[in-house]
Amino acid sequence: MIGLLAFYVLFIAPAVVGLFVNDFLAFIISVAAVPMVQIILFMFFFYMVIFPISDTLREVQTGPLEIFLAAPLRPSDVLLGEFLGKLPFYAIVITVITGTFSAFLKPLGLDMVQNAVIIIIFVITFFSAMWIGTVIAAILRTRLGKTARGKDIGRALAVIIVLPMIAVMYAIIGGGLLKALVDPGTSGTVKAVLGLLPSSWGAEIFVSFASHPGNIGAVAFDALTRLGGLIVFFVAVLWLGVKAANRAYSLESVTFVASRAKPDGFFYKTVRSLGGGGSSGTLLASVFKDYGRRLENLSWLVYTVGLVVMISIFL
Repeated sequence: MIGLLAFYVLFIAPAVVGLFVNDFLAFIISVAAVPMVQIILFMFFFYMVIFPISDTLREVQTGPLEIFLAAPLRPSDVLLGEFLGKLPFYAIVITVITGTFSAFLKPLGLDMVQNAVIIIIFVITFFSAMWIGTVIAAILRTRLGKTARGKDIGRALAVIIVLPMIAVMYAIIGGGLLKALVDPGTSGTVKAVLGLLPSSWGAEIFVSFASHPGNIGAVAFDALTRLGGLIVFFVAVLWLGVKAANRAYSLESVTFVASRAKPDGFFYKTVRSLGGGGSSGTLLASVFKDYGRRLENLSWLVYTVGLVVMISIFL
């Protein structure tokens, strides 16, 4: 598989990209990628964190608990084992995507080693973000499983949690975020904030490669330092994630308890009276209860209003 991936990155991806993109367009894309790579890696990192959280909160899947509980395993062992078992498949997918991205960077003149380092950066960034999201999702699943409205709360969070990612996307499209990164006079604050994230460490390696194409020796120390920092960060989040899962994650809390409605208060009694009392009033109050007592419905309202606000601000 490694041989096939190397063949794809070195030969197939450049050939396919060359069929659809001429040299001038490829050059424009490669030049634009230099200031965009920090945002690309940031969005990549953030999306990979929220994806497992959102997916888990929408619906909890029941696993073979009898096998797990009968074996001398801790919940964190199962969580880590499932994650590590999926890494080779994730690595294949991300290598194909990054290899295609590297084909657009051909006008920059990056050599084979530099392209390989860029692929490693994307893979490690993906793994780190995915593990962080997996641990957070497992802990949230355990915590929410202990509440009466856990399933509803989880689905509501799954809707709202994507709003920050959409805000970044709108800021790129119409908010001038890329211009702020390119302009030295305005990029200081934005870069300082993004620089706190490990995704920016990989972006700095990419920028240094673009400044010294085909000459990795000129930036070898800086590249190795930042790449080593990414690897250390990945190992550290693995260790911290296992520790956190040991404390807060449980295999037994895999189902959510259904919500229970409380007796009507002043608001629903008023709604019932506005409906004319009797069956029509009961129907009107029931509709309000069914909608208002589901946090997922309210979260969709927040999501819609948030989209409108972001469109009016950025677009």
